[in-house]
Amino acid sequence: RVGRFAYCTDVSEIPKDSWPLLEDLDVLILDALRRKPHPTHFNLEQAVAHAEKIAARSTYFTHIAHELGHADTNASLPARMSLAYDGQVIACH
Repeated sequence: RVGRFAYCTDVSEIPKDSWPLLEDLDVLILDALRRKPHPTHFNLEQAVAHAEKIAARSTYFTHIAHELGHADTNASLPARMSLAYDGQVIACH
């Protein structure tokens, strides 16, 4: 976490004592590798569930596999959540 921005990638769980560090975020970057479960990364379903619990103002999913079609997946995500993309710039104030 830096200010109101958190970058959580290459994760398959969030330890209990880390949850307070993820409160009141403007931006959350979270791992969402693919639809199928993976032993060391959140899959999309797990990432969405954790993002909903964290409730950042904006959440971007990264480290995504090619099997997740960008437009189709974005259309299925809850409000304030989207797949990140190469070259994306996110303003954090």
